Amino acid sequence: MLVPNELKAARIRGGYSQKKLAQLALLGETSYSKRENGVVPFTINEVSNIAKILNLSSEEIMKIFFNEKVAFDATDKIS
Repeated sequence: MLVPNELKAARIRGGYSQKKLAQLALLGETSYSKRENGVVPFTINEVSNIAKILNLSSEEIMKIFFNEKVAFDATDKIS
């Protein structure tokens, strides 16, 4: 699950506008905006392209694009 604020922060740290990052990622500006705002999901290829453009570490990629919170059921036992 995308964390929009984290992606926006990474984009700004990289010195990119939405328009410029969209161009570099081969996306339309509106398409990119919808993805950055979490309206439409990124494809794995788009994630890969954006990660390369922004020079993101593996940890940053996971934090931004794959931040799933998993609920722990108290009845689950770790064996």
